Amino acid sequence: MAATDSSNGLPTPIKAVIFDMDGLLLDSERLYTQVTNEILAPYNKQLTWEIKAMLMGRPSEESAKILIERTGIPLSPNELLSMFATRQRTLFATVQPMPGAVKLIQHLHKCKIPMAIATGSNSTNYKLKSENLSELFSAFEGKVVCGDDEELKRGKPHPDPFLLAASRHLGMKLEKCDPATGFLEPPSSSTGQTEEGLESTLRADQILVFEDGLAGVQAAKAAGMKVVWVPDPELKNLLNRQNNQQSDIVADQVLESLLQWNGADWNLPPF
Repeated sequence: MAATDSSNGLPTPIKAVIFDMDGLLLDSERLYTQVTNEILAPYNKQLTWEIKAMLMGRPSEESAKILIERTGIPLSPNELLSMFATRQRTLFATVQPMPGAVKLIQHLHKCKIPMAIATGSNSTNYKLKSENLSELFSAFEGKVVCGDDEELKRGKPHPDPFLLAASRHLGMKLEKCDPATGFLEPPSSSTGQTEEGLESTLRADQILVFEDGLAGVQAAKAAGMKVVWVPDPELKNLLNRQNNQQSDIVADQVLESLLQWNGADWNLPPF
């Protein structure tokens, strides 16, 4: 169930929504696994869920470094990313939405709920994945923050991707930005102005984030936002084997599929 506002015991009003993309809106994590295993095969290595869980949602460069470190393959990050790019170019054009994704996005768009995307994918890969799925991505009207955004200095599990999406596209005002590093920090309260010029009183805890990865859940909570976690069953199995229930505690709601989402849990219009 949704978290409540401690001041009155009622559900915290949700005024905007931010979505992750890979593995949440798109069935692309499966393609990442396929490509990664093709690259690892000559070295007699395989992408385990222990490693995959560390990579999900992170920027490409960081994921490449982690994969090399964990597998010991004799490649530089640039070499690995080049191999990925060659193999992914064709596959990404065929990626399909996850169950319930189109229905949920179109429903929220019809109900005029402000939405944005915050993804670790770079802008090139985002274009490859989205250009043939207008029924899903047209509702966002270009309100997307990619992993290679010039203003983004840190990726997930840091809060910056969600804070940047909220401030740029949803009207939430950021009070703090370290001038030396460019790192973003969530405000305790916020008033600002939306892209349409309307006055905004959007707070971080009035933003609902949908995520499938652990790094994304951590990033959203660090941003002070509410989180619906929709993990791959294999990821949940991994955490159960490790007796690690932290993600269930941190996430405000855990679903097996977007099809299970009920807007009433969040004081939003139900399907």
